[in-house]
Amino acid sequence: MAVTPNGRTLYVLNSASNTVTPIHVGANTAGAAIPVPPQAFTLAVTPNGRTLYVTAGPDVLVPIRVSTNHPGTPIFVGLQPSAIAFAVVDDD
Repeated sequence: MAVTPNGRTLYVLNSASNTVTPIHVGANTAGAAIPVPPQAFTLAVTPNGRTLYVTAGPDVLVPIRVSTNHPGTPIFVGLQPSAIAFAVVDDD
């Protein structure tokens, strides 16, 4: 699972159906399932809340725009991606 920084949307990975379901927390309702490639494993929302990334298949990372819940072009990253981490850099 992953939650947006504002806490409004929770994303749940459904490995058996190759989808991610957005849950609207305030209303406790599910949105339309978002298709992802087979073997999806991990998901994380960027610190700015704009993009959800999903590791999938043997070698891809799928970006999903949070504002539309539409998947973008898969990014080929190498064999068996299994984790996602973000670094927040303070320019001060």
